[in-house]
Amino acid sequence: MKRIIVPIDFSLYSENAFYSAAKVASKGDATITCINVIQSDLDWNNLSTSEK
Repeated sequence: MKRIIVPIDFSLYSENAFYSAAKVASKGDATITCINVIQSDLDWNNLSTSEK
């Protein structure tokens, strides 16, 4: 495993996910990539292709 991607929304759950990923990464030669995620009220299934 070379890269671990961790979604971060600054909640306690994502903080725990980050620390879990750090433990896994420290046991091997892996890097952690954090991706900031947010909740959206958009209904992506109803958007046209040009709106997406």
